[in-house]
Amino acid sequence: MTHCAYQSKQRTLTIRKKALKKRATKSEKKFRAKLRRLTNRLGITFQFQKGFIAGRGFYIADFYIPNPHKIVIEIDGSSHDGKEAYDARRDRYLEKRGCRIIHLRNEEAEVISSDALQTLLFQDKEVKPTWKRIRRVLRKSANCEALIARWERELA
Repeated sequence: MTHCAYQSKQRTLTIRKKALKKRATKSEKKFRAKLRRLTNRLGITFQFQKGFIAGRGFYIADFYIPNPHKIVIEIDGSSHDGKEAYDARRDRYLEKRGCRIIHLRNEEAEVISSDALQTLLFQDKEVKPTWKRIRRVLRKSANCEALIARWERELA
């Protein structure tokens, strides 16, 4: 793929992601708030409407939790009806890249509890916060350098 073609796809992808973010469903908004609370508590990050450039086109996942977890969460509502083939292609593409895909119906996304969400996403694995998150929280502390040094020794 030429650089110009890649830039064109990137631009189209960015425009499409912005449109999807503006038109987020009620279920996606509620789930996003729950996921934000959970990821803040665990010290990890997520992306809403994450784009992946693939071959001739691109795919957009509703939610993505990056490395080391590589979890894609799709909220399947009426907008996915009749698009099963597209969803299957996207799932195969993402699975080839090492992602774990979780599909939730609108109703499930709205009522899932924070504890159930954590179990579903991480399957009771220990989740370690990223250093970026730890430093951001500790920067507000008076003796943050001493705390960071102590945590680095403990986690090593």
